[in-house]
Amino acid sequence: MTNHRLRPTLLILLAAWLGIIAFATHLLISAQISRWAGHFDEDVRLIAGDLKQKLDTNEAVLAGFSVFLYAVDRSDTDSTMRYAASAASAYPHIYMIEVASKVEPSEQKEFEASLRKGWRPDFSIKDFSEITGRSFQDDHQKAATWPILFMYPSLPEAKAIYGVRLETVDYLSQTVALAHNNIRPVVSPVFKLYEGDTAYILLQEVTRPPRAGSSPLNFFGNTMIALLVIKTQALIPAQGQSADHNGIQFSAHLASAANPESLIFEQTATESGELDRLLLPNLSRRLKVDSPSQPTIIQFSRQHRWSDLLKPETLTMLALLGTAGGVLAFGLEIGIGLGIVLSMATLLLRVSTPHIAVVGRIPGSEHFRNIDRYQVETIPGVLFIRIDERLFFGNLAAVELRLTQELQKADAVTDLVLVMSAVNLMDTTAVEVFSELNADLASRQIRLHLAEVKGPVQDRLQRAALWKSLSGEVFLSANAAYEALRPPPSWFPDI
Repeated sequence: MTNHRLRPTLLILLAAWLGIIAFATHLLISAQISRWAGHFDEDVRLIAGDLKQKLDTNEAVLAGFSVFLYAVDRSDTDSTMRYAASAASAYPHIYMIEVASKVEPSEQKEFEASLRKGWRPDFSIKDFSEITGRSFQDDHQKAATWPILFMYPSLPEAKAIYGVRLETVDYLSQTVALAHNNIRPVVSPVFKLYEGDTAYILLQEVTRPPRAGSSPLNFFGNTMIALLVIKTQALIPAQGQSADHNGIQFSAHLASAANPESLIFEQTATESGELDRLLLPNLSRRLKVDSPSQPTIIQFSRQHRWSDLLKPETLTMLALLGTAGGVLAFGLEIGIGLGIVLSMATLLLRVSTPHIAVVGRIPGSEHFRNIDRYQVETIPGVLFIRIDERLFFGNLAAVELRLTQELQKADAVTDLVLVMSAVNLMDTTAVEVFSELNADLASRQIRLHLAEVKGPVQDRLQRAALWKSLSGEVFLSANAAYEALRPPPSWFPDI
């Protein structure tokens, strides 16, 4: 009789306990979703801020170059080249700086003859269709022509552009007309470059009064158009390309009156699963990046995945809830055994997905920090990557994948520096994998360097063939590697 009375009570307690577990799981997932939303908003702010900084830089560089053209002698190409070189080297997303000069129809033959004599013997003013074979019909009568006379850098594949009339370029005809007698910069639609890739042009007319005593070679003249060619892919914010943000999908469009919804760039996210889309939130934002001449709409979305729940704090709570549920459902011994298994699985999952960061040097210091979190200095062609976990057979696949991804994203890497300040163990498999990595990089003309190697790890490496076959060097610190690998300082590039 007593057993019959206990059964309903036990069922009620079981239901209550399961309800508590379900409620705790709900609170845990809801708290994680709330954290996701906060992190997403922070990522959106960082990516949009990086893009705005580049757009503002374009405006400032064009304004400075226009003022320079107003003051420079009409034939002083050397000074113009140096000014353009300093601007382009400081801001890598500026692909090219150009100048077109206004030439009246009545002066065209004399102008061509003077430049053939004093500049390029093969110079001629030509339509864009002559070098592309792409016909373009413009019904508007032009009072003057605008041949391109200056480019930095002067790329061999772009030499055919010299002398091209801006007004005959299909995607620039309307933009040139808008820039005429306009004190503000004007932006072109996004187009495909003659050399490949996509870009857009920011241009501004520069008019100055005639001056006596200047050079007889009328190179720049008194009315010009200054142009910045901006490669669209170079505008993608660095934060958006990091592994921490590979789940964010975003796209940017020019939103000026002359270029409604002209796509600048887009980045897709890794594909999500059906259960992810069905049960987890898809966060989205739409922001306008204010810019005087390059107003931009940038759209973000992130579909969260169940794998995003596999964070240390979440896994710990799930292990505790699983243990409690196991004790209730199967008894004390089986429940505790289940808890041990879950704890071991949590530990293995943590160490099998190590934190890896691309780092750079904090200006004015010897400290290296994550490029996604700090403003840092980097060296073109040199990649510094810090590994924050011991290296063993269980996490080598993740390490190899991340190194491959970062090498693919970086441009023309010649040196890879692995900062190993947090690596306190390398097993035999790790040494073999690093030996294979060293050989693979050497075949691609990339040197592998190690920095801040701890004593026990160094002892292990010195007993292996990797130590002698290493294509690069072993540095005492990341800063020592930075100083050894950076190019000597110079004021201007070799032009």
